Amino acid sequence: MNLWVEFAPENRLARNGGQGIIYTINVDASFVSTDQCIGIGFLLRDNTGYFRGAKCMQHRSYCSEEAEGIALFEAIKWAKDLNITRIIFESDAQVLVRYIQGNDVKIDWRCKSILEDCKFLISNSVSFVVNFFPRSANRAADCLAKAARISSSSCSVLTDAPSFLFDILNHDSIIDVIEVDPRLVL
Repeated sequence: MNLWVEFAPENRLARNGGQGIIYTINVDASFVSTDQCIGIGFLLRDNTGYFRGAKCMQHRSYCSEEAEGIALFEAIKWAKDLNITRIIFESDAQVLVRYIQGNDVKIDWRCKSILEDCKFLISNSVSFVVNFFPRSANRAADCLAKAARISSSSCSVLTDAPSFLFDILNHDSIIDVIEVDPRLVL
């Protein structure tokens, strides 16, 4: 699958009155306090929960809050690069999400400028939303971030799901179906 062709404007419209597909990007960062090298992982899903691509990268950070901010910033930039206009970004960094949403929360000074950059990019977008997503439901992005932190590659764009995500993505698909129709639970 060619990710760049997949998201060409003519391929993004869904059968929902021409509104277009609303994509989801799950975002996470992996930070270890003894090492300033962090891993960032985010994955793109369409409105059916189907995996559409992912990106993993290494970066440097001084704290976990800054790492999560960098991850969100990189995910927003990636979405803009792909020219996707309707996205829900999901992060398990609740304080950062609350800050992006305009709530008055205490943020580390190193992270504040990154989040202001995120807010600027979001304000110049058609429909970008940032929501809190519990850590237990953000396992795929967490696995990507951990893999990125220990990888020998500084950046990877994935058009197919890596094998270590298969079980997680399958589990997420089952949960999505159950939420749509609880009668399917035996």
